[in-house]
Amino acid sequence: DVPLHQRTTGVTVLTSPRLWHVAEELPAKTLNYAATMAMLRMAREKGFEDLILTDPDTGEILEGATSTVVAVKGEKLRTAAGRGIRTPG
Repeated sequence: DVPLHQRTTGVTVLTSPRLWHVAEELPAKTLNYAATMAMLRMAREKGFEDLILTDPDTGEILEGATSTVVAVKGEKLRTAAGRGIRTPG
């Protein structure tokens, strides 16, 4: 169950490069569950509520450990389908 306050205030997240590689042709969200949960525990020990994994080569946002990352671009919502969400800079 998601606490209701998270729907209005958001969550604090730690970003970290994903340290394992996934074949590009896999269309689904693909996690290494054990590694992700270990990284999530570390993030929570530091006071964060979730972990956002990034591509170690490009910095693109890939996925959340327990969440879905959604970006707003113009009037469209975008998720990290395929290669990830590009961030400015």
